[in-house]
Amino acid sequence: MVAEASGLSSWQLRRSFSNADCLYRATVSSLINQISSRISQGPTSSASVCESIRAFVSHCAQIVEAPSYNRLLYLLIRDGRACPFVNESYEEKILRPMKQGLERAVEDAGRRCGTVIGVRKGAANHLVRTLEIGLAVPRLLPAHVVEAQEDKTERLVSALTAELMAHTFALEFATQAA
Repeated sequence: MVAEASGLSSWQLRRSFSNADCLYRATVSSLINQISSRISQGPTSSASVCESIRAFVSHCAQIVEAPSYNRLLYLLIRDGRACPFVNESYEEKILRPMKQGLERAVEDAGRRCGTVIGVRKGAANHLVRTLEIGLAVPRLLPAHVVEAQEDKTERLVSALTAELMAHTFALEFATQAA
């Protein structure tokens, strides 16, 4: 079945990987790299801090809603504790770049406004977890359990944008005259 899905014969698949663990790691790595490349193609900078946050939250929401992210989340839930490789790869190549991307978007927007703006510690992590809980986890549940909400993504993006704006701060340094 795996060989068929990958377009290989079972013989080619056996020759390419020494065991099932190597095949599993290659599959997870490919999935994570696919998602990671989408994260790195972040939105272009916007004129204001609020617009920059909204663009980045919307970008992350699109990634989290993708079927590939659902497959990764399923693997994290199922294998995260038993196979530390899955959790470590997720932390390094998905979670960290998303958090850094938000911080960078806010800092860049602040710089364009002539000030230093930051995001409170933990706000970026909250963004990712809220998107996962709101958009990806429900897709893992049976269809009859999840309520259909047509504009759920847009409402979640709007709510997170407002929440993250509340978690930004400007740093102002007074210079002393000598």
